[in-house]
Amino acid sequence: MNTSLSGHDIERLVRARDWHIAGRLEQARPVYRQLLRKYPRDSDVQSLMAALLIDSGDHAGAIGLLERLAATRRNDADVFYNLGLARAESGDHEAAIHAYRRATRINPAHPMAWYNSGLSWRKLDRHDEAIKVLEQDFALAPRVDTARLLCRSHDQLGHHAECLYYARCCASLDRATPADLDQRIAVEARNLATSMYIDDAHAGELLAAAQHALDLQPDNAQSLLGLGLVQQQLGQHASALPLLERAMRLYPDLPGLRDAYSLNLLVLGRLEEGWRARTLPLRTGTANGEVALPRWSGSIRPGLKLLVKWEQGIGDQILYSRMLLDLADAGVAVTFVGEPRLVPLFSRSMPNVRSVARLSVEEQREHDAFVTLGELHIWLRPTLDTIPPARSWLTADPGITAAFRTAWQCRYPGQRIIGLSWHSEGTNHGASKSVPLETLAPILRTPECVFVNVQYGAGREAFLAQCARVGALGHIDEDCDALVDFDRSAAQVAALDELVTVSNTTAHLAGALGVPTHLLVSTRPLWHWFASGEESPWYPHVSIYRQDCRTSWDGPALRLASQLARRP
Repeated sequence: MNTSLSGHDIERLVRARDWHIAGRLEQARPVYRQLLRKYPRDSDVQSLMAALLIDSGDHAGAIGLLERLAATRRNDADVFYNLGLARAESGDHEAAIHAYRRATRINPAHPMAWYNSGLSWRKLDRHDEAIKVLEQDFALAPRVDTARLLCRSHDQLGHHAECLYYARCCASLDRATPADLDQRIAVEARNLATSMYIDDAHAGELLAAAQHALDLQPDNAQSLLGLGLVQQQLGQHASALPLLERAMRLYPDLPGLRDAYSLNLLVLGRLEEGWRARTLPLRTGTANGEVALPRWSGSIRPGLKLLVKWEQGIGDQILYSRMLLDLADAGVAVTFVGEPRLVPLFSRSMPNVRSVARLSVEEQREHDAFVTLGELHIWLRPTLDTIPPARSWLTADPGITAAFRTAWQCRYPGQRIIGLSWHSEGTNHGASKSVPLETLAPILRTPECVFVNVQYGAGREAFLAQCARVGALGHIDEDCDALVDFDRSAAQVAALDELVTVSNTTAHLAGALGVPTHLLVSTRPLWHWFASGEESPWYPHVSIYRQDCRTSWDGPALRLASQLARRP
């Protein structure tokens, strides 16, 4: 304590400080005030009073007191640190950062100034700056709170490797909580979901961390979901299901749980349970701003006017569209509101289904009931046994198809025309479904074949370069891109002899068109390819080549190359 105080007043100040630390602010306040009046220039009294004002919510009073104190104690890091706290509490984070910076210049080893500066930068959504100061704090004192903030800031900027590093730090520090383990699991599961080449040691570590989190909190739904998600990412759907079922009983509204649970049921072939779980939120009202119509209850009768609305991507709309034909064949007057790019193809292929891109409110009210496209599974595909025999049902433009075929035959006489699509743009699963072009080298070396690029979007230059490297004939139709003209792309696919593809829209398009298709599927398949099997119940000419190992596509690529080579 400052020696300018009398011995008695030092005792009073120490007692008041102890009350303050214990949270007994109303007892400490009058003592601080009395001593401040008696010793208006004493820095210890001023500092403690300012701290009490901050804790009491009197930020303006604290700032005023600390600014006066800073003018006389220019080399006191704690004064500027407290000034930063007061300014941050008042909402002025830029001024707070300025004060924290002064504190760290005076005392570079002041960890809390670095830490709170990071908090203020995060409040300003400047995660890049937050990372700089928080890393300084973590280097001085590796604390779980700092590791947690670094993990979140790197996550905000999409820095997955750094995010993973600090998530691991969270789990390894002594004060880590089950929530920190859940954070680590969530981050690493997301990383695993977007990376095909995670090493097996990392996967084992991730499983161990997820199990440890569950051991700490056996009845915590987040921990159950965490372990279930990791097992799903690793293709262990049978093991994941009981965990997700238990989590659903405990906390069915946990974000992300219903999706994980329903998709797990579907990939295991438990269709009715999976679709009921998945569509339950949709069935509580009208979908996507639809006009209020009675929800269809599954009763089929001739003359029923049924409005069906899409809520999936293009690939799923293609797959599910066969159920529209089932309804129309049963005498239901079906109007399907779908993706505009699909309307020409659907109108040509299913003339007994009215396919449109939009309907006015008045036109919607002309129907008896409405249902979402995915919801039809509850009524028309409740079990694997109710899936009708696989067949093709879409028809590409015959003139454009013939033009593609003629052009290829003239340019490559006697060659087999094989389409190639190796990439998926899917937000959640695209990376895990995509195959590096280099891995497809054994396929591209198949003799007497021309490989036609049917990959939508970018990648044409890489395709031609890879064909040149392995000595394959590669062909690009410059005027054909599914993102620009989907109907023309459908004709291009229909003209192929065969297609090699990953799980993307092109796979569904080819399957529904009846094109012989070789499908590369990862260890964590989308539900409609199920967890096992070499054939698809949806499409008659789709053969499935599954990953043997989560970290490599070499196995299915070699098997597919061998199959292509055996064909005449």
